Amino acid sequence: MKFTTTELTNIVEWKPYRPEWPIRLNEKEDGIEAHFGALINAFTDHTDFDVAITQDGSMSNFLEIVCFIPQQTGGNSPALIVCISFCAPIAAFAEIEAYISEETLGWDTLDYNTIGKVKSPILEPIKNAVLAILEQHQLPLLDPVYAAELLSPELLDKVNAPHDENRIIHGIFQWED
Repeated sequence: MKFTTTELTNIVEWKPYRPEWPIRLNEKEDGIEAHFGALINAFTDHTDFDVAITQDGSMSNFLEIVCFIPQQTGGNSPALIVCISFCAPIAAFAEIEAYISEETLGWDTLDYNTIGKVKSPILEPIKNAVLAILEQHQLPLLDPVYAAELLSPELLDKVNAPHDENRIIHGIFQWED
């Protein structure tokens, strides 16, 4: 899925990509729970993997979920990161490295070079479950080639990112540091 210039500008500005999109960030009734509650439950209630919700809209314009093998603790392990925009119906996922212990979770962020890629065979069932959940909730996947395209200078000036992030993916999935 590609966005028009106007749609992408709206997303970069943390606005609905189209007027009819039900999520309104930074408003008291933002619509996140009403629109994404069942999706969040599909992830958190899944029995084939554990999850940590690491971005929930309080400091970002997207939902970020780290999915990992149940009872996997004690060091670095492969995991799946799933990012779902609050500004448009779009999602992306990739394999990441996560540090998982009983007290803490550390994880890599979604990188435009790894979107849609899962190398570890142990994650294949999680990937299939994630794809099924996203399809059930009618969330198309962000095209990796499109995600890697450079943002225009005008849009780049509007990106709220803590690093030198200049790709379309960085405009779609932003967080405050």
